[in-house]
Order: sequence, then C-alpha cells, then structure tokens
Amino acid sequence: MNPDVERYPENVGKRQEELTLPREMVLNRGLREEYKWMHPCHTLQKKNVLLIHEFNDYRAILFHKGVLLSDTEKILVQQT
Repeated sequence: MNPDVERYPENVGKRQEELTLPREMVLNRGLREEYKWMHPCHTLQKKNVLLIHEFNDYRAILFHKGVLLSDTEKILVQQT
C-alpha cells in the first residue's frame, strides 16, 4: 500500500468513505498502487490501468483504456 494514497481521502473533505470502496475493489488484484496527478492510480507492468477520482457530486473509477473494455451490462459511462 502507498502512504500517499492512504492519506488521499483526508485531502478531499467530506464523503471520504465513498473513496474507500473503489480502492478496496482494486487492491489485491495484482495492480501496483501509485499516486499520480494527485490521485490514486493503479498500474500493471508500469502502464496506467485506472485512476480513482473525486468530483463535486460523485466519485469515479477512470479506466485509461476504457474504450477497450467489454461492457455487456451497460454500466460504464464515457466521460467527455
């Protein structure tokens, strides 16, 4: 675990608990936890896989190559 990522929820203000679940979902999946662009970033073989990000009204898991993901359940939202 990365200490910068562990302190990250403290820096975002209220609704910190909403950042805990996404982080727990990706931990122990073989990804390396790093801190890039002031956000938790998870990498595989030195390539960015996903970023956990907070916005004013919601929290998101941003996939760097999300367009390549299969979304049969239609739950992913493309950011513009």
